Amino acid sequence: MRKSRKDSNISQEELAFQLQVSRQAISKWENDKGYPETEKIIKMSKIFNVTLDYLLNESTASNEQINHNKEAFYVNQEMASGYLLHQTLKYRKMAWAIALLLAGTSFVFLFQEIDVLLYVMIMIASIALFVSILLSGNPYSQLKKEPLLFDKMVKKELATNYIEKRKTYNPFILVSIILFGVSFFMLPLLISFEAFNDLEDMILAISMILAGSSGYLFVYLLGMLQAYRFLGKGENI
Repeated sequence: MRKSRKDSNISQEELAFQLQVSRQAISKWENDKGYPETEKIIKMSKIFNVTLDYLLNESTASNEQINHNKEAFYVNQEMASGYLLHQTLKYRKMAWAIALLLAGTSFVFLFQEIDVLLYVMIMIASIALFVSILLSGNPYSQLKKEPLLFDKMVKKELATNYIEKRKTYNPFILVSIILFGVSFFMLPLLISFEAFNDLEDMILAISMILAGSSGYLFVYLLGMLQAYRFLGKGENI
């Protein structure tokens, strides 16, 4: 069926419209996840201008190819989107937890009277974020256990998104590394100068806030790039 559709230069959307079914139904038929009704098969033979015999023989050959890849895990558009959303939430929580641990230290230098109380509250919030990540589990763990198979259109969209994300995120990841270096190595050096002796606490507080900001950017953006790269390892079907 897939070969006949492509030979006829018809997209899944166009075929779905002509058959009055959803695109997902076409995808399922082509990936042996379901079977069209007899009237649909007859109508497809007319659309593709092939005999019923040819169309049914092609389906048999397609099934053999799918059986050859039976150990692979088929990923549709909905599953890919769900995985990316799950990774987004996970890395966002992780980034916030790390940012709070680093930036929260600034309260020790800014509010010396209640510094311990404030930092303990921040640590509790950070730990709560880590715990929420663990409790949410990983509903997509199966994706990492088997080879992945994608519909060509889904794979193309994922590849395009990955390229766009990489172009957007890489500069910010580089900035986060620079900020981290500035916060831990350059700003503390200012304290050694006599002119900044009175600003020691303020400089250290700014240093930790920068460290927290850079930590958030690095963890979140790098994590999402890894998620898109992971989906890209699959094969087309």
